[in-house]
Formats: sequence, structure tokens, C-alpha cells
Amino acid sequence: MYAPKIEVDGDFALVWADTSFVDGKTSHCGVNSFNLVRTEAGWRIANAASTIDPNGCTEAEK
Repeated sequence: MYAPKIEVDGDFALVWADTSFVDGKTSHCGVNSFNLVRTEAGWRIANAASTIDPNGCTEAEK
């Protein structure tokens, strides 16, 4: 993950970041998204989602 964008409103937060998956060579690129909730124990991930696009990588990501 790189270039994360983070939004926080009270006890809720959203993290959105570009991602690339490399296993010897770049397999795919996409986005990872996490919804977080702050509890008495700290921040907890409430939801996670991602996209996988084998043709979505820029030349810099390859």
C-alpha cells in the first residue's frame, strides 16, 4: 500500500490507498479500503475491501 488517504471524524476513520501485488513481477494493482472505529481499546478495523485489476497498473507500478 502506498499514498494513503486518511479521513477521521470523531471515532470513525477511513483509509484508502493504492496497492500493487508483486511476486517476482507485478501481478495486479488496485485499491485497499479500511473503515475503522475507535474503541476504549484503540482503533479497530470494522470493514475492509479491495479491488484487483490485472490491467490497472501504471508504468511506474510495473
